[in-house]
Amino acid sequence: MEHLGVTCFETMVGFVSGAILGVLIAIILWWSKFLSKVADPFLVILNSLPKIALGPVIIIWVGARNGSYNYNGTCNFINSYST
Repeated sequence: MEHLGVTCFETMVGFVSGAILGVLIAIILWWSKFLSKVADPFLVILNSLPKIALGPVIIIWVGARNGSYNYNGTCNFINSYST
C-alpha cells in the first residue's frame, strides 16, 4: 500500500508541475514575439513527432550526460543507472 501512495503522489506532483510549467511557458511565448518566432519551428517539429519516439531521445540524452554514452552511437542502458 505504501508503494501505491508514493506512485500516486509522484503522479500528482508530476502532473501539477508539468501543467504549471506548461502554462508559464505558454504565457512567456504569448508575451514575447521574438521568443515565439524562435521557438515556433522547434515546437512544430516536436509536436509532429510521435510521443513514443521522444522516450529513446530522452534516455540517450540522460545517458550521455551521465557519461554512459558509447561512442558508436548506442546508449548503455545497463550502466546508465549504476553510475
